[in-house]
Amino acid sequence: MRGRQVPSSVQRRRRSTRPSLADLTGAIAARRARLSSFARAYLAVGVLLAVLIAYLVVSAQVTKSAYQLSMLRQQNQQLLSQEAQLQYQEAALHTPARVAQEAAQSSLVQTAPAQFVAGPPLAVNLAAPIGPSRARPGLLWQKALAAIFSITGHDALAADLTH
Repeated sequence: MRGRQVPSSVQRRRRSTRPSLADLTGAIAARRARLSSFARAYLAVGVLLAVLIAYLVVSAQVTKSAYQLSMLRQQNQQLLSQEAQLQYQEAALHTPARVAQEAAQSSLVQTAPAQFVAGPPLAVNLAAPIGPSRARPGLLWQKALAAIFSITGHDALAADLTH
């Protein structure tokens, strides 16, 4: 059977029985065309109604947000006014006259300001280097000799002061 050839009329028939893409799209268009005019009108009204409801929902949200924003701005103004009023009250409570009055009511007595005893003036050289002074190179060898020949610490100190 495999080697047998099928006549061309049978092949044409087989190809024609399978629907093509153009036939399928035409069938879909034909089904749409079968809808009655009332069904089309109902479908159009339904789509229009859905769009209108969506618009109303968005509009209601915008209105609600605008109202909330207005209320928050009003509340902010009230809080700023209240803050200014409290700052004024705080400033009024801390005036020197008010503090003196509160101290007198509490039986507090103001003491004389502290006085410092002045000592003799000191001469301070602010330009002097900070830290121990550097040893002069000549003094190191003199100290080494003093240690070797057991010169007393007093003599070494005297030798240090002469230079």
